[in-house]
Amino acid sequence: MRIAICGGGNVAHVLAGLLSQRKGLEIRVLTRKPDLWDESIRVLDDQERNTTGCPHSISNQASEVIPNADLVILALPAYARAAVLNMIAPHLTGHVWVGSLPGSGGFDWLVQKALQGTSASVSIFGAQRVPYISRIIRYGREVFGSPKKEGIAIAAIPQNRSSEIASILEDVLQMPVSCLHNFLENTLATSNPILHPARMYTLFHDYEAGKFWQERILFYESWDDAASELLISMDREVHDIFAHIPLDLSYILPLLEHYGVRNAQELTCKISGIASFKEIPTPMLKTENGFIPNFQSRYFTEDIPFGLLIIKGVAAITGTATPVIDTVITWAQEMMQKEYIISGKLGGKDIAETPIPQNAGIVTTADLVRQATL
Repeated sequence: MRIAICGGGNVAHVLAGLLSQRKGLEIRVLTRKPDLWDESIRVLDDQERNTTGCPHSISNQASEVIPNADLVILALPAYARAAVLNMIAPHLTGHVWVGSLPGSGGFDWLVQKALQGTSASVSIFGAQRVPYISRIIRYGREVFGSPKKEGIAIAAIPQNRSSEIASILEDVLQMPVSCLHNFLENTLATSNPILHPARMYTLFHDYEAGKFWQERILFYESWDDAASELLISMDREVHDIFAHIPLDLSYILPLLEHYGVRNAQELTCKISGIASFKEIPTPMLKTENGFIPNFQSRYFTEDIPFGLLIIKGVAAITGTATPVIDTVITWAQEMMQKEYIISGKLGGKDIAETPIPQNAGIVTTADLVRQATL
């Protein structure tokens, strides 16, 4: 099987290293910086095991990576997907699967538009979450990558091919892969899109220019009850939306159930104690006077326009009130010097640059259902 991995981040490194040492798989990597990659990629896991793989090719030219690929995996920030999809579209051939790890951020809406007119027969998939806890140790050479023991859950378009791609991915990734009921269970998954903004808001909602920290804040190890309470409130608003959508969305568990806890205090203990999240710093910038928040980190540039705003867009379609989410978006957009919502309503001057469903022509609940179940 020929597999093209698009991306140069944490997950792309893990995939390149683990999959390229497997017999029967030809791994190609499409990345902006091929010259910074070694011929071999070493993957370390949480059991202190290491695996080294050598991709068949590493290039920044889609023409050298994509043709004749059976499986194309995007392991990219959501904001980079459109450009990469436009780059690879002319080179897709035959019957090919194109998917994203993860598949949130309106991926299905985006990929169908980007690949419209391609001569290839394209099927789409997306995972609810990434398959590894990962972080680069040495770019292009070494990465920490711990597979999630519970595996991943995926959705596909067409929906009736979900079990087929689940079986393929289970063999390729060597982990359990289950099928979601529909693609909205990717789009509305309550992972990073609410987790990161909740924490950033509780840390920095009263930030003013001239305030400095003398050291970086550890994002998870210093997690507190205020962050847990806000996260739970945002999660409840997302689940309020579900009541207005006539689809089975039960694969998106309430957050407390997902973490196996009963309240904010137990959630704080759970999140702050996750071993694989230790020593992950809060996005901050170092200045001559100390550290300040980085409002241009992916916790803002990805999790707001490609996360919370999509949830807000679906809430607007279904007529669901989201006052807590609105508060976080209003604060975040001010820090980002953007305008997405005004007085809790979509329609700020920068809303056109976001992948909200309305910008994909999805304006009714019936549209949402139809698109999610193609």
